[in-house]
Amino acid sequence: MLSRIEKIISENGLNAKQFAEILGVGNSKITDWRNGKTKPTLNDIIGISQKFHITTDYLIFGKESDSELTENETKLLDNFRELDSFTQGRVFEYIENLHSSSATKNIEEVREYDIPMVAFGSGTSSQKVKMTPSEFEKWIETLKKNTK
Repeated sequence: MLSRIEKIISENGLNAKQFAEILGVGNSKITDWRNGKTKPTLNDIIGISQKFHITTDYLIFGKESDSELTENETKLLDNFRELDSFTQGRVFEYIENLHSSSATKNIEEVREYDIPMVAFGSGTSSQKVKMTPSEFEKWIETLKKNTK
């Protein structure tokens, strides 16, 4: 918590005395926090959060508030809250599976390739096909084998 208090002091261009004045406490209190003699009380934490417009969660735990969510995260959360508990459980399972699979292997970006229709045995135009680069390489190898 002290590192976040120091960050607030620094980001606001304050020294310890100015910070103490804003909070309505003595400078020695801030010095005691810095030296590890005491810790901020609940009233101190509430005062800091109100004066500097931050959440107590951020100050205590380093957790950003829900207002820090991106637009997509907010939409996802709103949609999730509308689901029944069974479906929410299925969503959790799906996310855990995605997370565990992405942690154990590289997930390739799907790309769009322009494939000449000649490769399919017809015409001269092309067909757009979506696949990962490794799938594309395998497809090319298969195509080479079949044309020999």
